[in-house]
Amino acid sequence: KAERRARRALSPQEKAEAKRKACSLCEKRVDLLVRCRIDTSGKWHMLCGRCWKDASGGVPDGDAEHPHYCYGGLWKNRSAQVVTPKFGAKASTRLSQNEETTLDLDEAQQALDAAYKGG
Repeated sequence: KAERRARRALSPQEKAEAKRKACSLCEKRVDLLVRCRIDTSGKWHMLCGRCWKDASGGVPDGDAEHPHYCYGGLWKNRSAQVVTPKFGAKASTRLSQNEETTLDLDEAQQALDAAYKGG
């Protein structure tokens, strides 16, 4: 009972900080993680925004330079005020290796910067 009482006594900011999760690569504790596959092992990783950019090339569906990348969803700390990046209608899925993925990179960069500025 004392442990539960102590958790209830925390401020909203302290509650949010306690629920943060660590990035699989850099171990930084953040409020928003991207679930994805990034290598031949097929293992799911939870990546922060900075590590996600390196793993995916900054493109939601990956690109030719990141053949093992596969998006698997987002994890958000519901106790924190998190803004989820939105790529909008300009982002299209890659249907074949020859087809290009279109994305307004400035909009995507702004969305990611806004989502990860606190983390």
